[in-house]
Amino acid sequence: MTGAYNLAIELTERLMATDPAPLKEGLLDLKERILPLALGGITHGHFLRGLKD
Repeated sequence: MTGAYNLAIELTERLMATDPAPLKEGLLDLKERILPLALGGITHGHFLRGLKD
């Protein structure tokens, strides 16, 4: 999973610097590859709520 996050960051940095048009497609493809690994699904809960100590 960490490798997937690193790949998403790398993809974003590279495409934002050159041509951001294919960024959405690349991230959606990565999401499809991650879904089988994410047993609880992919959510944005921590992004909205933050992490509790």
